[in-house]
Parts: sequence; structure tokens; C-alpha cells
Amino acid sequence: MFRAAPNALIAAVGLAGAHRDDKVERIRTTVAEFKRFRDRLDSETMRRAGLLGGARALRLLSQFDKPTRARALLFAAGQVVLPVDDDVSRVVTRLIGESNVRNRGVTKRWLAPQLDRDLNAHRDAIIYLRHHAHHTCTAVGPHCPVCPLRPGCAFAGASSTTRPGGAAP
Repeated sequence: MFRAAPNALIAAVGLAGAHRDDKVERIRTTVAEFKRFRDRLDSETMRRAGLLGGARALRLLSQFDKPTRARALLFAAGQVVLPVDDDVSRVVTRLIGESNVRNRGVTKRWLAPQLDRDLNAHRDAIIYLRHHAHHTCTAVGPHCPVCPLRPGCAFAGASSTTRPGGAAP
């Protein structure tokens, strides 16, 4: 990313459509910030700094929101954290039948005991849940008939009259 040609960068995010220029600018901003604070954001340095030190260092990247910083800690720094964003929260709250799909606290309380403190289990779960949220359990028009989690899902099992917004499976 440091040496990416401008045209290559634009082509890489070309599918963002009308938001392409904004995405390119955000990437450039993050790369510039990473260059400026490279010594504090090195993955080995963040591992040695521990969870709190790594979280403090990642606040230097203005484009990173809290879930993005948590994913960086999980995947780059090897810290056992549970990065719950709106996508992960939507999948879990639908699975357990929670009506507020943005309730990240419920999501963390339900997921954490099932994953123990296993780093690889946390990584695998977040990758799967984010992929599932983007391709199957979408915010609008979820694909419940083909969902592999359907047998244990409260959302798919509920009738359209009992669901928030009356959405059909």
C-alpha cells in the first residue's frame, strides 16, 4: 500500500462506485498515519505492549473505529479480543432471538463463553460471522432458506408476524 500506484489503488477500490474517491482518500490517510507512527504500530511492538498498549497505539489511526481496532488487535497483534461490529452483532442477535440487532453487549456475552480464551477460535469465529453477515444473513433480505445455521436460528424459525419489521425468512 505504501508504494501503490494511484491508478492501481483506484482500480482496487473501483467497485465502491460513487464512494470510490472517499475510500481512496481514507486509504491514503490511513497509510500516511501508519507511516508516521510505524514504530508504535508494528505488530511485534503491539504484541509486547499487550492489549491496552496495542489499543492505545491503534487510536493513532483516525480511520479505524473501535471494531476495526479490535480486529487489528486480534489478527495482527495476536490479542484475544472479540471485535463485534454491526455485522457480527446482527448474525448473533438473530441466532439467539434478541430483538435489538445492534446490541453488541448481548453478542459479546453470548459468544465469549463459547470461544473460551482460544485465539484461533476467536479468529475463526469472527471470519465466519462477518462472511456470513455479508453473504447470507444480510441486513435487508436475509437468505434464510439456504442458511447453514437455520436449524438453530431463532430469526429463521420465527414467523414473519413476530419478527421486527415483519421481514420474511
